[in-house]
Amino acid sequence: MLSLKRFTGLVFVVAALVALSFFLNASCTKSSRIIKIGAILALSGDAAKYGQSCKNGIDLAVSMVNAHGGVQGKTIEILYEDSEAQPSKALSAFQKLVTISQVPAILGPMSSSEVLAVAPRAEREHVVVLTPTASAASISSAGDFVFRNVASDIYEGTEMAKFSRTQLNLSRAAIIYVNNDFGIGLKDAFTSCFVELGGTITNTQAFDQEATDFRSQLDKARLGAPDAFYIVGYKEMARLFRQVTEKGIHCQFLSFSMFEDPEIMKNSTQLDKGVYFTSQATALNRMILS
Repeated sequence: MLSLKRFTGLVFVVAALVALSFFLNASCTKSSRIIKIGAILALSGDAAKYGQSCKNGIDLAVSMVNAHGGVQGKTIEILYEDSEAQPSKALSAFQKLVTISQVPAILGPMSSSEVLAVAPRAEREHVVVLTPTASAASISSAGDFVFRNVASDIYEGTEMAKFSRTQLNLSRAAIIYVNNDFGIGLKDAFTSCFVELGGTITNTQAFDQEATDFRSQLDKARLGAPDAFYIVGYKEMARLFRQVTEKGIHCQFLSFSMFEDPEIMKNSTQLDKGVYFTSQATALNRMILS
């Protein structure tokens, strides 16, 4: 069965190939039967499982497109580069794909910080960058050659703030977030809407990507007596929620679409009030935990 993330990658690639086909042939000689497209994904490191899921979707989509004659009779070939979800490595990968392989378009990178790192170069080189997952609001104004396949952080953060205020009647929230463009974007969107609707943000605590100890942030965040915690991160949230249970913190938890990661859900089973989380695929969901 095709997983949600692999299906997302499939839809993303098919849409990209159709949208870009009108100019991809211009990058090939008349005798060439191959269209080369670059891909910058996190294929190793902490975010590798997300990058591999996206690669699986891309490979499946490309095999289907090629099996049906390719794009205007030309075969699609994907040239992969590993960024390890690091902006500096994403930029190096971009330079290699554009300078050496001379690709006209790149699928990825995956994180907001990576996309924003390569965006200026993409504009200068007139190379299309289409990210399947990056959601920072600033990507919308990153340039005419930079696109994404998901809604911005403004939408997801705002919808959770509206739901928590109008449906859950929560009035005091603390925020713990990963300290990068993505985490800051969700934190700011949630804060702006939550306060506008009469709520109070009691505390905000940041943590570094790939952090393993969140006890200090949890201790500081709980001092303001919040009735909810809004948690934003990547796979680090699995360990964070386990430490919430260890500390015996009892309040409503809120999160976003990354909470659907099975590892994160597994480590959240002891939260007595469960977790409400937004999902771009299925609107607003609630994970009922026993």
